[in-house]
Amino acid sequence: MSDRRLFDEDGEVIYAGRGARSKRCREMLGLGLAYALNEEEELVLIEPDTPAEPTVSESAEKIRDAAEELADTLGVEVTGYEVRMESGDKTFIAELGTPDVHVVNGLTFDQLAEMANTIIGWMMARGLRFHEYQELVEKVHRLLARHQLPRGILQGLRPTIHDAAADARESFAVNQVPGTPSQTCFDELWILPGMMPYDHVCHPHFEGIDEVHVEDMPPVNEQGGMAECRELWEGCVKDVAPQFVCDNLAVAARSRCLNRGANKVVRIFLHWEGGLTDTVPLINYPNPASQQYRDCLDRFIAHCSELKQSGDNPNLRLIIYRTNGMTEEVDL
Repeated sequence: MSDRRLFDEDGEVIYAGRGARSKRCREMLGLGLAYALNEEEELVLIEPDTPAEPTVSESAEKIRDAAEELADTLGVEVTGYEVRMESGDKTFIAELGTPDVHVVNGLTFDQLAEMANTIIGWMMARGLRFHEYQELVEKVHRLLARHQLPRGILQGLRPTIHDAAADARESFAVNQVPGTPSQTCFDELWILPGMMPYDHVCHPHFEGIDEVHVEDMPPVNEQGGMAECRELWEGCVKDVAPQFVCDNLAVAARSRCLNRGANKVVRIFLHWEGGLTDTVPLINYPNPASQQYRDCLDRFIAHCSELKQSGDNPNLRLIIYRTNGMTEEVDL
């Protein structure tokens, strides 16, 4: 039977080999001051046990487990971790998001565009007036904008715990024609050619009460201008919308975001097109309004094709949405 006694460096017994070790014995073992007898009855130093240093991943896992256990106890949700390290008189702080959150809910622009076109197409079948059509498009876009994926996700970036709140908005993260001027170029350009251009004289604008003075206001011809605007807003969509197509497509063709290659996808929504594709009864030639808007559409398509073929916008895609629910991607 081996000798289980322990000694100090002077050969004094600090543990008799049976029962629990004393506090002094445990301390001397930890400090590397305890000895044992070998087979030759000589004192041999006992090396203290030194636990292996944990790896970074093991330390992180331990911190996460402790945080989640505490969160369960308190009935709260862990959304991130803060790690502090003291070094001299400085404190380094690292804020870490939840490592296993990789899914962010939302719809892609392909899904949003198709959904918007379907909803508006259903309503168009009811024979809307132009002002009803304009309001419908704005409300549908505002509603669906709240369900778009964060812009960073659409660009292929890794989601973070702040994406959903940071990207909540009332409008799509796209450039739009017609629309208010913007210095920001997005990946997509949405064109609604049948809507009233932003700078049209009949388009309502709020100038600010402190900036408008009686002497600065242009004269209003009640018998002319106001009557014409009222006629536009109260008119049927299929009669009014074609008047704006060429102007809106011309604005889109001059877009700096499109021409410098920032807009990678162009979507054109022809919500009212079905009313223009009919031929005039008993006469074998197309409706002139239909032909005019088609000429402008063909010119815009040719412009996009030139941008792609020249290399100014080599990855450009052009998608056209029609009232019957069909989607056409144009071969540029």
